[in-house]
Amino acid sequence: MAKITAAARTGLENKVEEHNEKYGDTPSKRVTYRMLAASFKRGIGAYKTNPQSVRPSVKSPEQWAFARVNGLLHAIRTGKFKRGAFDRDLLPKGH
Repeated sequence: MAKITAAARTGLENKVEEHNEKYGDTPSKRVTYRMLAASFKRGIGAYKTNPQSVRPSVKSPEQWAFARVNGLLHAIRTGKFKRGAFDRDLLPKGH
């Protein structure tokens, strides 16, 4: 399983705090660190197991993983995924 560095952990914690400040009053839009960490780890795994799908502009597994987390946050905020749906099992109850 992918390890989360201290810097990535801080980044994820900040995303949880920022998101919940704006949208956390609605239970179906509230996020947790565990939720985002799971998406992040899956992003690192996807980067490492499917390198041919990674754009040349992506410079690290962490960059890919944060993009996945941002996509999940977008879906939670708007109710729609920008591209194909992923990490649907991580969506808040009632979403």
